[in-house]
Amino acid sequence: MAGSLTYLTLPVADLPAATRFYTEVFEWTLERELPMAVFFQTSAFTLALMDQTAFAEFTNQKSVDAGSLSAMCSWNVGSKAEVDRLMHRAIKAGATVRRDPALLSWGGWAGIFSSPDGHLWEIVWNPRNTIARPENNL
Repeated sequence: MAGSLTYLTLPVADLPAATRFYTEVFEWTLERELPMAVFFQTSAFTLALMDQTAFAEFTNQKSVDAGSLSAMCSWNVGSKAEVDRLMHRAIKAGATVRRDPALLSWGGWAGIFSSPDGHLWEIVWNPRNTIARPENNL
């Protein structure tokens, strides 16, 4: 089946705080803002942050925890230095380091943090990835 990932929606406990966090860490520009959700357009998809109560209602659930350790988002960047820089910015913005940046068995370089809402983010440099070259970043 043909298709592509167009949106990633994350439930958050405090929408203004989460918006500040993602703006500070990734330097993404806010594309659209609604009372219960905000949207960041990346080069590959739209990241939506949605108030966890609104997320539960939208997805027809009784309740939703803001973060989940059952999934991880990976953000590919163009160099090892970018991994380190983003990890540093994430820590400064309130993230918790889950794995310090290190060499991976296949030759990449990655670190993992959890956002203040508990969402896991892997910041990774893949020497074979042509999508995340510096000239292609936002």
